[in-house]
Order: sequence, then structure tokens, then C-alpha cells
Amino acid sequence: MTWYNYAPLAPLIEKYSDDGSRDLISVECDLEDAGLYRVAAIGGLNAVELIRVESVGSDGDLTPAKGRLVAQLIDHMITVLRLTTDQRVERLWFGQETISLGSHGDSEGKPNLGVSISLHSPPDFQIDFDNVAAVYSKTLQERNLFKLLGDSNQPTMPLQYKYLSLYKILEHEFRIVKKWPGLRAVLAPWDREFQSLAVSRQSLDNFIHDLRDRCAHIKTGNSGELGFTGLSTHDMEVVDKVMPILRKVISAHLSTKYPYLKFSDPTPIAR
Repeated sequence: MTWYNYAPLAPLIEKYSDDGSRDLISVECDLEDAGLYRVAAIGGLNAVELIRVESVGSDGDLTPAKGRLVAQLIDHMITVLRLTTDQRVERLWFGQETISLGSHGDSEGKPNLGVSISLHSPPDFQIDFDNVAAVYSKTLQERNLFKLLGDSNQPTMPLQYKYLSLYKILEHEFRIVKKWPGLRAVLAPWDREFQSLAVSRQSLDNFIHDLRDRCAHIKTGNSGELGFTGLSTHDMEVVDKVMPILRKVISAHLSTKYPYLKFSDPTPIAR
């Protein structure tokens, strides 16, 4: 049995399909203990529509480690396409999430994918442009701070850069020389939520500083331990889990600082 994982690429098209006849390239990856994979770029001669990762001999019940490996293989194909073509290669995003698909092959083990994707907003969706104007006007003098916040909400930005943008906001608001007066009180309401993640025995205060070092540096500490390179690793999953807490901390702080403004955006719905 063979399982296929797919990453649709932007721009959105109405229908994504794969029967193996539109492979632009296919690369076999024998990863020793991890097993055999085949990675393909699918589409027309002028644009790639899908990246497919074939898990040879798999029933589709991927372990977390194999799921991370599939994500790494997709990321590397995107990296190589960016380096070797003049195309703007990017995964298909809806809100803050990318779209991933999976399917079994047909009776002969060949790809067998056919799916339609469309973007729908809730029927009562309406942008509050009065609030947009108010936020613009009231935050103009601190536009560098809000540029960081906006960057952290940009889904195509690498995860470690989004984390560093949020961290810089905390630095701007709470760091004085080498001290962080006031940060402990701001973090306290989220201590229990952080502990429930079970990602570290450190306090939330210490952990966000540790993540900063690991996101900012290729190597950390005297031992030369590797930091984050932007690939889909276990460590990056930790950052992904902690970032929502930082967003809540910053949102609560800004709501106190600017009680008359709203900063949230609705998320589009994919179908």
C-alpha cells in the first residue's frame, strides 16, 4: 500500500488533481532508517501546482516523526524550486495555516487525487474600516512596534522570525537596560497554560528567553548545540505551541494600553 501527502501551492486554483501523468520531476529519497520516499513536483511546464511526497509501503498512519519528515521533504523541495526557478513558490495559505492533503493510491498503487478548494467568508462577514482607521491613526507614532506585530501575523514568514518579532515587542515594552521589570506580572496569568504544554521544566519567563536564543542563533551555548534553521523539527513545534501564549500576553497588554482599539482579524474558511 502507498500513501501520498500533498502540499498545494499558491495561487489557488479551482481543482487540484494527480494521476501521475503530470510529474515535472520525481526524486527518490532513501533515508536509511526512515524508509523510502519519492518527492515530486506536479503541474504545467510554467508553474508547479502541487508537491507530492510518496511514503512507499505506508498505510497513511504516519507517526509524528514521519509527519515531520514529510514536512521537511516538502520544505526542501520548495527551497530548491525557489533557488532554481524564477517563480514565487509558496504553499497555499488560509489564515495562519497551510493546506495539506493526503490520499491512498489506486488499485495499482498510482496517485489518485482529485479535490476542489474554494475560499468562503461567513455570510455576515464585514471589515470594520472605522476600527482600521482608528488603529492607523492612534498607532502611527509607534509604527515600528506595530510593524513587528504585523510581521508576526504574516503566515509566509518563517516561524522563528515570527517568534523573534513577538519577542522584540516584549523587549520594547518591558526591557530596561538588562532588566525586565513588569514582565513577570504580565506573564503570570498564562503560567498554568504554559505548564500544561509540558514543553519545558523552566518557568515561562526563562523559557521565552531561551527560545529567543535558539531562534536567533545557528548554534547556542558552549556545547555548540544547534538552534533552529526553519525546518519542520520537533523544536519548531515547541515554538509553534508557545507562540499563542505570547500573542495572548501581547494582546492583553495592548488592550490595556489602547482600550479603545481592536487588533484581531477573522480567519477565512477553506472548503
